[in-house]
Amino acid sequence: MPRDILAKLKEDTPAAWGMITPQHMLEHLEMSYRIAAGQIQDFEIVTPLEHIEKVQETLWNYQPMPKNYDFPLLPKDKLADLKHENLDAAKMQLLEARKAFMQFFRENPNATTKNAVFGELSKFEWELLERKHINHHFEQFGLW
Repeated sequence: MPRDILAKLKEDTPAAWGMITPQHMLEHLEMSYRIAAGQIQDFEIVTPLEHIEKVQETLWNYQPMPKNYDFPLLPKDKLADLKHENLDAAKMQLLEARKAFMQFFRENPNATTKNAVFGELSKFEWELLERKHINHHFEQFGLW
């Protein structure tokens, strides 16, 4: 994740859709990396087992995530409480979380960790999700 792209994101950068703010977006991406790295696993998979394979298949195509995708670990119809002091702190924590994600899978190449929607994911599947997820939010804020 290039720092020059994150540098374009300002407190007042508007979202093209949804009610999310730049800092909320960064904290959401950070949370996703922490989930992938196994640091957050105290949640249930919401997708019924009989649908997991079909849901996971969506990781393997180039179709974008739906614009108003509903992530089940975030509050409904309101923004989550911010965890970091400001946008710059959120940027740094996002980069640290991504580094931890990459380190986790370097040390545990055959590990899987659960995702609330997609179920148990391998390193490669997390990387597929990362591609879709980053594209989704960076397009949302006009970062690419």
